[in-house]
Amino acid sequence: MIKKFICLSACAVTLLPLALQAQPLPVAEDTQGNIVNPSELPFDQAGNIKAFLIKGSSVTVTDASGNTTPLKRGDVFRQGATVKTGANSTAVLILSNGSSIRLGPSSELEFTEFEQEVFDPAMGSYLTLTKDPSTSKTNLTLKNGTISGETKHLSSSSEYVVTTPLGSAGIRGTTFGATVSSEVVNGVTVVTVTFAKGSGTVTFEVPGDVSGSLGDGEEITVTGELNADGTVTINNVTSPAPIAPAMQQAINEVEAVNPETPAPPTETPTPPVTPDPIVTPVSGAENQNP
Repeated sequence: MIKKFICLSACAVTLLPLALQAQPLPVAEDTQGNIVNPSELPFDQAGNIKAFLIKGSSVTVTDASGNTTPLKRGDVFRQGATVKTGANSTAVLILSNGSSIRLGPSSELEFTEFEQEVFDPAMGSYLTLTKDPSTSKTNLTLKNGTISGETKHLSSSSEYVVTTPLGSAGIRGTTFGATVSSEVVNGVTVVTVTFAKGSGTVTFEVPGDVSGSLGDGEEITVTGELNADGTVTINNVTSPAPIAPAMQQAINEVEAVNPETPAPPTETPTPPVTPDPIVTPVSGAENQNP
C-alpha cells in the first residue's frame, strides 16, 4: 500500500550520485599461508560478482577505472563495474552473497556498491549458497533496460537496494524486477521506471515523499522528467497493479536459472549387444571334403 501520495506534477528533487571506489580483494590467509579467522577481517571488503551465463555476442563490463572488455562466462569482477548488454544479448550474474541477477537485452547496470564481510570458505561456493553467508551491502544502479533478480535469505543486517533515476526499491527477497526506459518529448527527457515483486518483500521510495510496499505479483510504474539542473520532476506514480506479462517472464527466467543444482551429465545410451548365433555342427560334416 502507498503510505503517502501527494501532488507530484511539480515535485523537483535532486538525486545524490552514488559512487564508491572498489576495495581490495578479501584475503583468507596471511603472507605465510596461515588461515586467518574471517571474524578478524574488516568489513570493508568488496564482494565478487561472477558471470554465470552469457547469451549473445554483445555483453561488456567496464571496471571502476573505465576499462571496457567483453564479458565471458566465468569472468569475475567487483563493485564499481558496469555491465551492458546489446539488443540481442542477455547475462546472468551471481553475487558472492548467493543472489542472482539477469540483465535483459539493451540494459545497463552499475554495481555501485557490493561489500561483504568475509565468510568461512567451509560454507561452500557462492554458487551453492542457500542464504546470505555474511553481512553484505548491495546497491545496484539500473540506468537502462530490464533486470530481474532472486536473493537468498539475507541476514537482518544486510542491505539490497536497486536505484533508478526516479527512485529506489529495497529488496529483502525473494524475486523482483525493475525496468528503466526514456524518450525525448519536445526536447524533454521523459523517464519511465517500473518496480515489480514476484515474491518476498519489496519496498519502494520515490522523490516527493512517496513510498510503500508491493504485494506478491504486483508492480508500480513511475514517470518523470529529467531537468537540466540535475533534478527530476515526478509526473505520476501508479497504484500497485498485477505484473505485466513481459516483466513476469523476466522474473520467471531468472528463477529458472538454478546454480544450486547442476544439470545432470548427458549419458550416451549403450547400444544393445547382439549375441553371436549358435551353430550346431552337422553329423559327419567333419569327414566331408571341402
